[in-house]
Amino acid sequence: MRVNALEHSATLHEQRITSLENWRTHSDIKDARSEEQMASFRLAVDKDMTALKDSLTETKKSLGDDIGSIAGTLQWITRLLIGGIALGIVAFLMKGGFTLPP
Repeated sequence: MRVNALEHSATLHEQRITSLENWRTHSDIKDARSEEQMASFRLAVDKDMTALKDSLTETKKSLGDDIGSIAGTLQWITRLLIGGIALGIVAFLMKGGFTLPP
């Protein structure tokens, strides 16, 4: 009877060890899948970040060019206003300026 109980106990231990080994195998497979998904996710994020960085660089360059053209236009408008004021002063002085009528 005692030998029978020991054999039964040994069988239970073997079943338990087998189930633990199966669990460990499934756990390792699950971890490997998770790591593979994370690696794929990282690659996708890196690709998106690179595309975003390139897009921002192009936009920055385009904005710099646009701001430069606006600055050039404002410079010419300022020159025209100053020139108009100067011509107005010259015309005023040629018409007699601040002379008082006799």
